[in-house]
Amino acid sequence: MKATPPNGGPHEAPYIMRPTSNPGPQQEEPMTSNVIAVYPGTFDPMTLGHEDVVRRATQLFSKVIVAVAAGYHKKALFTLQERIDMAREVARPYGEAVTVESFSVNRTLMPEVETVFLTPQDKYQFISSTFVREIAVLGGEVGKFVSPHVEQRLAAGPAPRVHALGDAALLVELPPPATLAVQRRVWALGQAAQAWPEVGEVLPGMNNLTLLFDPERIDAGELELRVLTLWPELGDVAAGEARTVEIPVAYGGEHGPDLHDVARHTGLPADEVVRRHAAGEYVVYLLGFLPGFAFMGGLAPELATPRRSEPRTAVPARSVGIGGAQTGIYPLVSPGGWQLIGRTPLALFDPQAAEPTLLRPGDRVRFIVESVEL
Repeated sequence: MKATPPNGGPHEAPYIMRPTSNPGPQQEEPMTSNVIAVYPGTFDPMTLGHEDVVRRATQLFSKVIVAVAAGYHKKALFTLQERIDMAREVARPYGEAVTVESFSVNRTLMPEVETVFLTPQDKYQFISSTFVREIAVLGGEVGKFVSPHVEQRLAAGPAPRVHALGDAALLVELPPPATLAVQRRVWALGQAAQAWPEVGEVLPGMNNLTLLFDPERIDAGELELRVLTLWPELGDVAAGEARTVEIPVAYGGEHGPDLHDVARHTGLPADEVVRRHAAGEYVVYLLGFLPGFAFMGGLAPELATPRRSEPRTAVPARSVGIGGAQTGIYPLVSPGGWQLIGRTPLALFDPQAAEPTLLRPGDRVRFIVESVEL
């Protein structure tokens, strides 16, 4: 039987490996107790459909190798090692009958490898890793599609990637998308790191955290290990004392010159854009770009609008804008490419004040319609 490539879903076929002295075409033989089955896939994550194939394969073959592929052609949710670890946890009940490895099969150089299609039971046929990933990323319930161990791992999210920035700083970053749940865990890591005597400064970003440390007290490798060990144990926390800040906005007209462009892009009337923007409750993920510039999540998906193709050289201070899936307020006059839909009379940054910025990470923000000019 000619080998065929795996497709990444629950219908992947185990490869059957039999010793042969003849490298030419093989005659189909009955499956015997000394047959080893190789079940390849990315398993990102491993679903109940995958598990069903493994379980049934153990009843047919003397040994099953779950071959976890790197999947470089795919945008993986979990690293290769994380996927191997999850698969090994799932395979644990089968003992030595199932092993999990990072594996590749060159079917051109291995003509003795044949393919047997072993599909999941009907109740698992519809489950795919892509389907489960999308539900998990959106915060949906995945317990009906994966084992409890995998569900717990999905809830924890992928492990952060850690990169050295010189010899005295580490960048800890999570893959997109940016979600409030991930951001809260970033804040939790930041709070924990502030108590580490070797860390001098903690700089939270969106989906990332930078740690400035003393290399004479701890090396980068040891600090990275501490971060990766702590990450699975973190719960989510608020960035600080929870506050709700109301910000009045004059929408449209000279204050919001891009309001009608946003309306055209979204297909909504301009007054409906204003209504939906003001109806949201936003969370400040971080301050950056300019002193007091708050990047806020929580924008209604239908209002998401790309940045301008030609940025302005001078955006008026206190302008309220939409940039992609976020909303924000320019605290100072500066260049910028966000779509401007309004302006607030409130000062976002005052260097002379005891607390220079109006907003801080973790704040909840509501926009109040002060006026609308269509």
